[in-house]
Amino acid sequence: MPYVRDDLTPFRRRALVLVLVIAAGLGALELRFLDLQILSGAYWHRLAENNRLRRVPLPGPRGRIYDARGRVLADNRPSYRLLLYPAEARNLGETVLFLARLGVGTAAELNARIRAPGRQPMAPVLISPSLRWEDVTRIRARQTDHPELVVVDGFRRWYPQGPLTAHAVGHLRLVSRKELRAQSGLDPDTLVGATGIEALAEKELAGVPGQRRVVVSAVGRVLGIVDETP
Repeated sequence: MPYVRDDLTPFRRRALVLVLVIAAGLGALELRFLDLQILSGAYWHRLAENNRLRRVPLPGPRGRIYDARGRVLADNRPSYRLLLYPAEARNLGETVLFLARLGVGTAAELNARIRAPGRQPMAPVLISPSLRWEDVTRIRARQTDHPELVVVDGFRRWYPQGPLTAHAVGHLRLVSRKELRAQSGLDPDTLVGATGIEALAEKELAGVPGQRRVVVSAVGRVLGIVDETP
């Protein structure tokens, strides 16, 4: 009579458990593949094909304003600008909530800015002209989750004399819809003089805007600069 081991049952149980674990792992990989290839395929395809080349607007610094004694009344200071490329967002609603939690505006304000009339579908939206450094680090830490958010160098207007000369120097405002229609190619986020010298000398003070074309990865990381104007 052949000898039959009586400890095969535990061995078979362990083998069955191992097979089930392997099968579960393969199933998870298949689900992830399905998500990447089918469910998220259009999103990644759009990033790879349409947004490999990104156009970044470069605001021109405005001219300085001096008084009769040569004191600076208005100048520019470096700042961090936050741009949003809505067409690159996987879920624009989640992006808006992230920005609202960041404190750069309410959800209603952000949605109104994104859907403002006259905006080109592929053009970026200026979310903040002057970010705090701590906000810059928080955004860059979530770059892979939000490749549609871009922090770029910019300028903000600075009035060293403060309220003492505000009535004469004036202040800035966003360009109006009427001005956008009258001047083709004008960026909807352009700041122009609203009152005072800022408005009266708008033609002399207005900076010359430029554009930088960069190559970006699927997660929004800049890989290189193609060209820059002016």
